[in-house]
Amino acid sequence: MQNKNQLREYYQKIRKEINDKDTKSMIIIDHLIKQPIIKNAKMIGCFASLPNEVQTLTLLNQNINLCFPRVQGKYMDFYAVDSINDMCKGHFNIMEPKQTCRMVNKEQIDVMLIPCIALDVEGTRIGYGQGYYDRYLSNYRGFKMALCFTETVSTELFPSAEHDIKMDMYIDENGFHII
Repeated sequence: MQNKNQLREYYQKIRKEINDKDTKSMIIIDHLIKQPIIKNAKMIGCFASLPNEVQTLTLLNQNINLCFPRVQGKYMDFYAVDSINDMCKGHFNIMEPKQTCRMVNKEQIDVMLIPCIALDVEGTRIGYGQGYYDRYLSNYRGFKMALCFTETVSTELFPSAEHDIKMDMYIDENGFHII
């Protein structure tokens, strides 16, 4: 079994080599917005995608209430965002809500969309290794949903630590999967 750093490196390479990422990303977003859990959510926590991730900023055009994280030290908080104009480059050069955005309490977020480099079929996520989402989600009570490409979903189980937060579901190009 590989350790998390080896898995992270392996799946980043796989993700970088995926053909038609833009098309696959649009399919994943289309699956996402059709889900009743998304349609019924009052507030959805989202991530601002990096180039090799499922492109989430298109959700800003879907008439969905979204909030995005802003990093402060080792922690992050979520802020309501209405349009791309509410965002600016922030920590790690990732788009973040501007200082003028309204903070959203964790209890107000019904569904949290979570980035991952890879995911196993039991919901163990390989992230970027900084622990921001694991810390934020440690006492989160809503639904945790990973967005990922089919090539990055593994039937082999990943190593997991006690602090690792498992996903409840994921969406890839093939649709919605409850874990």
